Amino acid sequence: MVYQPFKGFCITDFGVRSRFVASVYVLFLLLLTACAETRLVAHGIKQVVRLSEREISEQSKAIPPEETTSLNRLGHYKVGKPYEINGLWYYPKKNPQYNEVGIASWYGEQFHGKVTANGAIY
Repeated sequence: MVYQPFKGFCITDFGVRSRFVASVYVLFLLLLTACAETRLVAHGIKQVVRLSEREISEQSKAIPPEETTSLNRLGHYKVGKPYEINGLWYYPKKNPQYNEVGIASWYGEQFHGKVTANGAIY
């Protein structure tokens, strides 16, 4: 008889077939959870921060003017002034439906070749 320091459940008590069945069951559960819907933390934060205009106006009425500065931290739509690059003029305009993907940033000559916070070089 094999000495066991404590009595109770032990993985070695299972037979080969039982361990195989348990492994298949665990694998099935892992695959099942992989199909579950996941929400990134960023999506949850965006959902919390996203307030309707009606809610913001209701809150701004309820809060004294000196405390409304916290509502301004939610962000706003900003349109820059017209600018010129290499003789070509650009005129920014407000367009909430605009949705393009790509590289579209200009920081000026003073940042050219400098390292950013995440290590990228402009």
